[in-house]
Amino acid sequence: MFNLLRSEIIKHSRLKVVVLIGLSPAILTSMVIGAFLFMKIVGVDFGPIPTGSGLDPTSPGTGAGTFGLANTIVVVSMGGLYLIGLVILGGMVGSNEYGWHTIKMLATREPSRVRIILSKGLFMATLAAFMAVVLLIGWLLLGLFLKFIFTGVGDTTATDLAAIGKGLIYLVVAFLINLLWSFFTLFLGVRFKSVVIAIIFYFVVNTLDGIVSALGAAALSGQLGTRFPNWLEPLIAITKLVSPFLVNFSFSQLTTQPGNPNFIESVSPIQSVLVLVGWAGLFLWMAALVFNNRDITE
Repeated sequence: MFNLLRSEIIKHSRLKVVVLIGLSPAILTSMVIGAFLFMKIVGVDFGPIPTGSGLDPTSPGTGAGTFGLANTIVVVSMGGLYLIGLVILGGMVGSNEYGWHTIKMLATREPSRVRIILSKGLFMATLAAFMAVVLLIGWLLLGLFLKFIFTGVGDTTATDLAAIGKGLIYLVVAFLINLLWSFFTLFLGVRFKSVVIAIIFYFVVNTLDGIVSALGAAALSGQLGTRFPNWLEPLIAITKLVSPFLVNFSFSQLTTQPGNPNFIESVSPIQSVLVLVGWAGLFLWMAALVFNNRDITE
């Protein structure tokens, strides 16, 4: 398995887009630091150290002080960019062998096709972990940098630690979400032999998942009320039943703080983690199943 993983790393590290996406957390964080530094040089008065991130304190990934601000900027606000990058790479890893016409050689050289898919999944996990570590380092450096450009006092060690703790929780859950969706596009890349189709399917499925998750959370929290038209009530009931087992709902549960209307106390964090792990395992299993049963003739 180690040799297969090393082969995946060597193959894909030669692609500029893979390197670019892998280093994107460092690149974007450097751009943010450069922007703040430029504003400081030209005389912008940033005022006192922020006492909050400017968002609802029950929202995900927020926190007080400069680390909370850095958290909101590079971890939460830019998180979607890292996700899209991994989604694209997942489709590429699943479909590239067909475009390179190396799939037959790969399948005949390795006695276990399942191991091939597992090695590709392990490569995506390695890349996602690398990006998370790079993002973590950049986020902490930005938090320290912001301390130097803001004037006044207000941050305390306890405040910094609280913001860092919230950011770490968000970062870990986001890592799992990013990996999960990359496994999904890996499966689609293997199934359809096309990264474009994989990306299209991802946007469709993620959008539908998000809509049902949001409606289910609103219904479970009572935000939709209790009186529905007769034709709508069965749909609301199904949404309330299904939503706790969806990806976006679980992500919101693990990152949103108690007190937020979208937080459902009846759904435990353990359940949400198991849901995410289950989806990730299912996508990887489907990729292995499709590839193991495929008749490769090219």
